Amino acid sequence: MKLNNIFATALMLGSMAAASAPATAQEADPWMHLYYKNTNGLLSFPMEEILQIGADSEEGNVIVTHADKGDIVLPMGNVLKWSIGANVPRLDITTDSYIYEVTSKTDYVSGKLKVSGHGLFEDLDDITVLLRGRGNSTWSWPKKAYRMKFESKQKLCGFKKAKNYVLLANYMDRSLMRNFAAYKFGELIEQPWINHIQPVDVYLNGGYKGSYMLTEKVGINAGSVDLSTEDEAMAALYELDTNTADYDEHPFTSTSYSLPVRIKDPDVPEDYTMAANWVQTRKNWFNAMETAVKNGGDEMWDYVDLESLVRYVMCFNIACNQELNHPKSVYLYTVNGGKFEFGPIWDFDWAYGFEPMYTKTDDSGDWGWGGGWGTTYPSYENPLLGTGDNEGHGGEFFLAMCRTERFLTRYAEVWNDFYTNHIDEFWAAFEEYAETIEPTSAADKVILTYSSTYHEYLTTPEALREWLQNRFEYINNPDNNYGLWQ
Repeated sequence: MKLNNIFATALMLGSMAAASAPATAQEADPWMHLYYKNTNGLLSFPMEEILQIGADSEEGNVIVTHADKGDIVLPMGNVLKWSIGANVPRLDITTDSYIYEVTSKTDYVSGKLKVSGHGLFEDLDDITVLLRGRGNSTWSWPKKAYRMKFESKQKLCGFKKAKNYVLLANYMDRSLMRNFAAYKFGELIEQPWINHIQPVDVYLNGGYKGSYMLTEKVGINAGSVDLSTEDEAMAALYELDTNTADYDEHPFTSTSYSLPVRIKDPDVPEDYTMAANWVQTRKNWFNAMETAVKNGGDEMWDYVDLESLVRYVMCFNIACNQELNHPKSVYLYTVNGGKFEFGPIWDFDWAYGFEPMYTKTDDSGDWGWGGGWGTTYPSYENPLLGTGDNEGHGGEFFLAMCRTERFLTRYAEVWNDFYTNHIDEFWAAFEEYAETIEPTSAADKVILTYSSTYHEYLTTPEALREWLQNRFEYINNPDNNYGLWQ
């Protein structure tokens, strides 16, 4: 076997990789990632396990010699590329009683968690964990999202200590970057309480479940809306969502816009009478704010925090995330009935033009919800907000605030600052994240089957980048109302 000079340098490069790779918490351990044409099109191993990488020119093969597995032989024509770099952390969950998959969103299964940080983060082992499913429409899909709950606060992958974490499956987002792009944008425009994201590989009882995003559970806690102890006792985090609420979320329909509201945090007092008063007070807070918005005029800004609203809507706008209109996964909170602040942002896989819901009707020229007669614009040119024929339509609530002069003036200022001073930073972070997830994304695609065009939209980071570039330019034109409405 004659060593190809390119492959012969792999071991030397591997020894240099730890020094050149970006370090998050510690220095990254160098891994080899080799991509090839096959149903199992990825090899990833720590470089310390690779004894030799060579090429047999006579047979036309690439040969990877592994310390334990021996020679792995691949036809040279099938090798697409190889690289040496970091690998994302690995989470191994072993349940006390064997299961292949989590089957409940309400009942937890118990087990142990092991975190292999691969040099980026601290390794953890034998951590007691409870695991259940999560999600609404996504729960029926083959790749499940999970919630992890711990007995005591745990620090995973550099996050703040927390008792609860979420593993997002991103099954419909084959680019695995839609949430990241929105959260990074929100970070750059200083939207409060942006979730952190860490890509990880997840194994359940030894079986590979795919590439996931580890992130914080939305709530009033140290990892999400981090209020003081005093403020937390007098706070309320609300979610607007048309999906069925749990009983302990105390769902109600708002008075002015008939919005579907639930109280997410904090927990109610244990005393029944106190609990009833507690819930009613928080309903009153929301309805008073909503009534001020409905009435219009400057009085609404006594109830609504302009700065968080501008940034919150902007995060949804760059992704054309029309969940504001349903509404679904829309969060806002108040302390003691004071000004309502919007956030955290959440759930951006069903976005980026995936669901263009507005068309211009031929009789009135207005944009309407869910179709109509006219022409649907290209996805990145769709307006963010519209009005609906049904009660409880979030678009009407947000338009009442967004069409005001005060909102538009501040929106233009925040947007122009991003476009002038931070857009290059956004694209640099986008490219870095795309490079980071390339191996885990390839592994994820090996095990998953996509059977319909439902999962064939913006499937790569490159496609998502092009869409965002177009959306940014569309928003940057004030004549388009910054993409907010038509």
